[in-house]
Amino acid sequence: KGRMPVRSAYFGRNELSERCRDMIRERGSVSAADVAIQAMRDKGLDPDKDKAVKRDFVRRILVTLHDLRKYGHIQKIGFGRGVRWQAVAVDDSLP
Repeated sequence: KGRMPVRSAYFGRNELSERCRDMIRERGSVSAADVAIQAMRDKGLDPDKDKAVKRDFVRRILVTLHDLRKYGHIQKIGFGRGVRWQAVAVDDSLP
């Protein structure tokens, strides 16, 4: 658990946070596995065959989702393996 100290060769700078935000915008709520599977398909990898790469992607995406939650951009729904993430509702009535 914790930070991934080495940058992945699969992802560019800020690519993970952009992917997470885009998928949340499109789908409303997502799991880390949803984002990982889509990222693998976009990069021409098979999520069913490359289990180690999928596990690495999910861990990196979870770190990114936790960071986005810490900054107040998204919220966590549920606990454990079934956890989902969604955008924080913005209240326009506040000054």
